[in-house]
Amino acid sequence: MGINDRIKEIRRDAGLSQQEFGEAINISGNSVYRIESGSRGVSERTMKDICSEFNVNLEWLQTGAGEKYKETNESIIAVLKAEYKLDDIDISIIDSYLNLSPLERQVFKDFIDKIKGSAG
Repeated sequence: MGINDRIKEIRRDAGLSQQEFGEAINISGNSVYRIESGSRGVSERTMKDICSEFNVNLEWLQTGAGEKYKETNESIIAVLKAEYKLDDIDISIIDSYLNLSPLERQVFKDFIDKIKGSAG
């Protein structure tokens, strides 16, 4: 399977026409057709745009090695939820923490350390 086939697979996974896929990565539908048919090469810029827009692993796109899609916070949280039987409040806490700035995270960690210290 070549890069043209992998690009077609990503487009089909997304349920998009060649025109819609092209619009998402700032190229024409005709360019997508030529890439998928193998009559046109894929620029570095187009590869990066595909990876960014569709959360694709660049190594997989270029070589077929590794996982097709990059892990996201959402996919990692879904694994944690199942493994540790987390409820919606647990997930909300984790998600909120991940969206804090480094300074806000430190304040939160300091608060937790104080709670742990006063409980013992």
